[in-house]
Amino acid sequence: MNALLEEFHILNKYSVEDFYVDSIYSRMNREEERLRRFFMDYIIDNKCSFKLDNINNYLGALDIKESNVGEIIKNLRDKNGIYVEDNEVAFVYPVSSKPTNHRVYLEDGRELYAMCAIDSIGCSFTFNKDVYIKSSCSHCGEKITISVKAGEIVDHSPEDIHILHVNTNKFKDWGTSC
Repeated sequence: MNALLEEFHILNKYSVEDFYVDSIYSRMNREEERLRRFFMDYIIDNKCSFKLDNINNYLGALDIKESNVGEIIKNLRDKNGIYVEDNEVAFVYPVSSKPTNHRVYLEDGRELYAMCAIDSIGCSFTFNKDVYIKSSCSHCGEKITISVKAGEIVDHSPEDIHILHVNTNKFKDWGTSC
């Protein structure tokens, strides 16, 4: 009980503002957001990362000039909008090209893996859609489900669910804190 009270006192010294994080969207210009959305949709629809060597095949549909794409990708990386490994876009916050414990079902029928529990809930706002989440506790493995409708959690199991929020403002690369 003392450990729980100590934890509460530690958390109690923070305000809501201490947990505020600028949205990824607010950091992007139009071209960056268009490319970021393309990468998200590609990963969701193809269930794999995007090979950057193939980007020129999509530029016409994206209305992005070949001469600008390198700078746009660099900006997306610098703004933590995407994470690239082995010349492939592997993560586009909140979407993961790799399986995670956080499976998100969008109301439009698409499915994706979210990078973390908070990202899975945030998918409702990212895609402006209702979502159903199947996850599991990273500590004990217990199954977790959450329904988000119109931006509100309307159902969840178990009843006593808790989510730990990490102050991502302290990290340059958010992926390392999930």
